[in-house]
Amino acid sequence: MRLDDDDDVDQLSTLIAHTRAELVVIDSLSRAHDAASENDNALMGGVMLKLERLRSEDGVAILLLAHANAAGEARGASAITAACDNEFRLARASESLESPITITRHKARQAGVERVRLRFRGLAGEPMAPELVEDKVKPKRTQLSEHARHVATAVREHGPISANRIVKLGGISSRDVGPALKEGAVARLIEQNEDDLWIATAAEDEAA
Repeated sequence: MRLDDDDDVDQLSTLIAHTRAELVVIDSLSRAHDAASENDNALMGGVMLKLERLRSEDGVAILLLAHANAAGEARGASAITAACDNEFRLARASESLESPITITRHKARQAGVERVRLRFRGLAGEPMAPELVEDKVKPKRTQLSEHARHVATAVREHGPISANRIVKLGGISSRDVGPALKEGAVARLIEQNEDDLWIATAAEDEAA
């Protein structure tokens, strides 16, 4: 699959819809497009726009795996990281498998974990399991999009409510309601009940 090929991206969109996928992992980004365009901001900007279309229209999260350059930064055009909501960097102090891996968030548009250190251990012949060594969380108020604030208000005032009903109330399109509901759920303001209808969480009720 190539992200710089419209037909391939359309096929990926169809696969997402068919499997109801919530997460798409691109491993690695450099193998999913013309390698010669890796440092071209215009061309890579076009690739990132295709991924943004998948994210917004199909309502999926997208995880890109990219190699680092000599400076420890993501390799390639700056348009790649500029288009990402979050950027995590993985580093290991030594080549030893016992050496912890440090995962640091270098860019964030939402609150969350800032740094995690993991050590992988396992018995001979068995898969290695991660063991948490350290974590650091930096509290930060989540900045919701206008659409997410709109659906959170609709759910609080009219819930339990379906996505179609939210659209019929006005103020948001059927194209935008899915991603907005997911954003509100990630922020823990709304959630789905056993009937798959949207309701406000306790945190949202208290904020109201």
